[in-house]
Amino acid sequence: MIFTSNFKIAGHLHQAVAISRGLPRGWRGRVYRPLAPSWALVKITDPQQFIRLYRA
Repeated sequence: MIFTSNFKIAGHLHQAVAISRGLPRGWRGRVYRPLAPSWALVKITDPQQFIRLYRA
């Protein structure tokens, strides 16, 4: 099963995996970069464009 959370809540869980481009200072958990969005996708401000590119 997949759960979503944030670094503050999930940071102490041993099964937590970060899939973000940036990590908070002090993060000691696992990281899986292939699922992280590109910086170009993160910087999009138009919701419709974001959805179209996210689904591509």
